[in-house]
Amino acid sequence: MERDQELANFPKGLAEQYKKLRTIKRTGPAIVPIRKEQCSGCHMKVSQNTINEVRRGQKLMTCESCSRILYIEEVLTDASSEQRAASS
Repeated sequence: MERDQELANFPKGLAEQYKKLRTIKRTGPAIVPIRKEQCSGCHMKVSQNTINEVRRGQKLMTCESCSRILYIEEVLTDASSEQRAASS
């Protein structure tokens, strides 16, 4: 399975956390973006401190309400744009 192949490239602790979340959160994704200061998994407000930590990207942050792994959607979009521009 493609997911399992990709997980083999992740640090062991991160891969285990992801698998655990996938088991618990059977009805949705384990990794979700923050949108309008809310977790897009459970729609609860995410603290500004958590948002800032996610933006820094120094450590993995999870939603305080549902424990899903969080990311900032704009960061991925910007990075994708930069990669496309660099390869042109």
